[in-house]
Order: sequence, then structure tokens, then C-alpha cells
Amino acid sequence: MMMVRSMLIELHKIAHDFRASIEEQKVLGILPQHMADFPNACCAVTSELLGDYLNSIPGGPEAETISAMRDGKSHMWLAVNSLIVDLTADQFPDGREAVYVGREDAWYASWEVDLRGKASHGGTPTSYDERAVLDRFIEHAELPNSD
Repeated sequence: MMMVRSMLIELHKIAHDFRASIEEQKVLGILPQHMADFPNACCAVTSELLGDYLNSIPGGPEAETISAMRDGKSHMWLAVNSLIVDLTADQFPDGREAVYVGREDAWYASWEVDLRGKASHGGTPTSYDERAVLDRFIEHAELPNSD
């Protein structure tokens, strides 16, 4: 039980710090152009970046991305063990607070999951610019770099 609580606290801190870093980068005008409307339309890239980082931590928890649909709209968040980590649910009118870390509830259950798999990032023309967003967060938060 203590290990689960400790992981929850750590995930909560990392998720909130990552979201704050992205918001700061937005204010500074240094986000990649396709992320300029953060949090709108940024759920996939932020989930993939944070999930890929979490998966790079030796002995850390395994993060999976969950892609889902509801009412013709798509959304993506992370599943880390039995917890949801969502950095962008506030982009929806019936969404949540800016960062959600917790168990699945009725809001997440209302989405129809269409893809689930180990979180990873890369392989797109914008990957380098997106990775810079994560690198700035890692450097600012003084976290170990996965490289």
C-alpha cells in the first residue's frame, strides 16, 4: 500500500510539473507550432512524451497510452499501473482539472478505447521539436535524462 501511495505522489508531482513546464513554454512562445494551442489537440503528443520518459526510468512503472473516442472526438491519456495520468482533459467542456492522476472514473469510462499500448514517442517529422519540450522540462526539474 505504501508503495502505491508513494508512486501516486511521484506521478502526481511529475505530471503537474510537466504540465506547468508546457504552459510556461507556451507563454514564452517556444512550443512547436502545432502545440501552440495547448492543451487543445495536444493530448497525444504530451501523453507520448511523458509516457516515453516514464518508460525510460530504470525500474520505473510501465506507462501505456490509451487512445479513445467519444461523440466523434478523440482523446489520449496514460495508464500507469492502475492509474490514469491525463495532462489535457481540461480541453473538453465536460473535462477535468488541468492534470488528473487517479483511478478510472465515470468520465474515463464514458470513452470507447480503440488503442492501447506501451507509450513511446518518435518517428514523426515533428518528433525532434516535441522532444525539445520534454528536454526543457527534464532540465528545469533536474530529473535524470533518459538519453
